[in-house]
Amino acid sequence: MTTLSEALAQAPNPLIASASPDVGGEGVWLDLDTVHLEARHELMVGLDRARRGYPQFLVLLGDSGIGKSHLLTWLSKQDHAAAQGLLVLVRMPPLPDLAQPFRHALRQLLAALCRKEVSAVPSDQAVAFERPIDRLVWEILYTQACDLLDASRVGSYQGPAVLLKMLGPLCLDAGKRRNLAEFAEDAQKVWPQLEPGLRSYLLSLPTENSIDTAARGVLLQYPYTDRRALCTGWLAGEDLSPKDRDKLSAKQVINNESAAKYVLCSLLRTLVALPGLQLGVLYDQAEQQLERLGLP
Repeated sequence: MTTLSEALAQAPNPLIASASPDVGGEGVWLDLDTVHLEARHELMVGLDRARRGYPQFLVLLGDSGIGKSHLLTWLSKQDHAAAQGLLVLVRMPPLPDLAQPFRHALRQLLAALCRKEVSAVPSDQAVAFERPIDRLVWEILYTQACDLLDASRVGSYQGPAVLLKMLGPLCLDAGKRRNLAEFAEDAQKVWPQLEPGLRSYLLSLPTENSIDTAARGVLLQYPYTDRRALCTGWLAGEDLSPKDRDKLSAKQVINNESAAKYVLCSLLRTLVALPGLQLGVLYDQAEQQLERLGLP
């Protein structure tokens, strides 16, 4: 005769179809997709609108233990392939220091962008852009190179003839813009020759703050493979040595909230301006932060 315990042990798990690996790779995360249907629908509608180029701001409220964090985890697991391009969802943990929200957000954003997510990258670009940060920086450099070329053609910027001669075949093929991966592969081979001219053009553009100029200079160092870790470290506000900063030609450091705010806003503006690349920032445990701030 089979006991109740034995029968339950042999019975199929009704949640097994909804089980998926945990975000951090530890344990198993279980989901029952019939829970909080209305909230799931609104989150997906907001995500779809963001994918179509309309920034969204959604607030998820509810009693403690009702499943808000669970829904955010579910949202972060949605199929990235459904997005047109690349979708980056950044999970923001609670602030360790209420006096430094921008530095905290900047570090978390860079950590998410530097995380390898091959499944989220289009198959034809998986080799060239293993991380979101790779595509982001190359998109910026490609866009600026094309803008320089256009500005020179209409006479609004006097670029060196040698630079324009190099940029032409790098950016265009029979009058049409080349594939980003192809541009990155070919431009990286001749970057020492391209960098000075592109730097001159970027420094001629309007800036909001002197830290913007430093950030542009750091981005120009990214194509050098031996400097990429330093570039991302500087952008994340890490305390680099003077020698490493000299290698990046960056005298300034992101060591305060004001500098972090400018760099963070600059990166966010770049993200939302790039076609096919969407960013979602998921702030969790907001009620605990409000309690610490003494707000209702």
